[in-house]
Amino acid sequence: MKQKKTLLTAIIALLLIILNVNFVYADEGRASIEIIPDLQNAKGGQTVTFTVYLSDVVSELGMGGLQGALNFSSEFDIDTVEVNGLNGSTVTFNEDNNYFASLIDINSKKDIDKLIKNRTAIMEVSVKVKEGATIGNKATMAIIPQDSEEGQPERLFVAEAYYDESGNIQTRPITTSPATASVTVSEEGGTIVIPQTTPSPRPSSRPTSSPSVINTTPPSKLPQTGISDNPVPVLFGALVVVLISYVAYRRYKEV
Repeated sequence: MKQKKTLLTAIIALLLIILNVNFVYADEGRASIEIIPDLQNAKGGQTVTFTVYLSDVVSELGMGGLQGALNFSSEFDIDTVEVNGLNGSTVTFNEDNNYFASLIDINSKKDIDKLIKNRTAIMEVSVKVKEGATIGNKATMAIIPQDSEEGQPERLFVAEAYYDESGNIQTRPITTSPATASVTVSEEGGTIVIPQTTPSPRPSSRPTSSPSVINTTPPSKLPQTGISDNPVPVLFGALVVVLISYVAYRRYKEV
């Protein structure tokens, strides 16, 4: 009877150890939007070019895009807006509602080096100041969320790349904050200042599995990355419990 109790106790202890091993999941990254105009003052009819950067990037693999809406103050002529992608980003722009999506195409493992890890220009927006705009007013461009659909959150996010449980690369939308930039309407206009750019991130040496086409559908849960506690003591404890169970079982059979 004593051997049976010992065996039962050992089995229960082993089950408790297994059930209390916690798994951790990959933390979501983050990034900020930064908008830099190419001049500080502009006269009516002059074109202003805003360069949009992703900055303060925190992510294991990097960011694969930005989605939101452009908003212009009344000093700008919105019929003159032109949007172009930078550093491997392809931009789609809807002139009817000013929605945009600037995405980096990831089709194979060699494309992973295109992902944004450091402060990087992702697109540029050019627009003219209206003729007759009031001198001294601020002409402002902002990046804001797209209008939310019923039951859906507002959509202003960066697309963060990550490895799924199969080792493929996917993306998930990470919410970010709106950003604005402006120039002052002047009689003389301004001198164009070329914004400083940051070199593209250095290629990663991390070996990767062949990634799938980039996907902006958020997963139901974050991918597992390992055991939260040090696994060595846990495994050692499990081994001890198994040995105790085996010895107890052998004694029980000999009775």
